[in-house]
Amino acid sequence: MYQHICTTEIKKARKEHDCDSCYLIREEVYNGSSFMEIITVEEKLFIDIAESENWKILIGTPYTKIVGAYDGDMQVTKSRPEILAIVDKYRLWSED
Repeated sequence: MYQHICTTEIKKARKEHDCDSCYLIREEVYNGSSFMEIITVEEKLFIDIAESENWKILIGTPYTKIVGAYDGDMQVTKSRPEILAIVDKYRLWSED
């Protein structure tokens, strides 16, 4: 699968959004991976906060908006910056 990032920007949420990176974190946790055993205390705190906020990007909070092409289809993802950093650090994105 080929991915090309067109733009990345930090925006302030004017409405509530689902956090796309939170989905990847939830998959790791619910699939019983050892992921939660290797993260730092600070990363665990960020995950706990995201979970307590129902895995949402709340109104007035910053989020990372990424526009890109994935196998020729345009996609837009919106993620909490701290959760996106965890996903990137541990390479939790799908490779297929």
